[in-house]
Amino acid sequence: MSYQIGPGMFVVLRYRVFDEEGEALHDAPDALSLVIGYGGLLPAIEERLEGMREGDERNVELSPERAFGRRNPKAVVEVDKSDFPPDVAPGDRFDAEGEDGRPVLLQVLDVTEDTVVLDGNHPLAGQRVRFEIAVGEVRPASAEELLAAEKRLEGAPDGGNSPLEALVPVERLLRGPSRG
Repeated sequence: MSYQIGPGMFVVLRYRVFDEEGEALHDAPDALSLVIGYGGLLPAIEERLEGMREGDERNVELSPERAFGRRNPKAVVEVDKSDFPPDVAPGDRFDAEGEDGRPVLLQVLDVTEDTVVLDGNHPLAGQRVRFEIAVGEVRPASAEELLAAEKRLEGAPDGGNSPLEALVPVERLLRGPSRG
């Protein structure tokens, strides 16, 4: 039996992500397994996948508003250099906690004698993004898969990834060492 993608279906997708200039963000396709309708994908992508079957392929192009948002100038901040290791350099990354308690990855843009300039924007913020998606599997989700999807949707500790983090982990886009 050939199933179509829709709410409550378990799917396995292979995908590649391309930035505004058409450059692939990584060499090989990534794979993602999830239950449709439970926040595992950006809503704009779920809409475009509706009705697809195993073996189908589709390109999905998203505006900045429907993908990673516009760049927020308030997400670029200057911090006292004394709060950082002495060898801090542009390109370094640091894990921090946002105002809402969620983890935020900050990239060092510049280092002066007294300050470090950090950017909390997603590296693809403000860009049109294209996804090449191939459907590897479509079937009804099991009771266990539905329960796990519900927990992730509710923000349970065993879930955690937002649709953006699941599709394009920020860590893979940034250059330089990561420091905790």
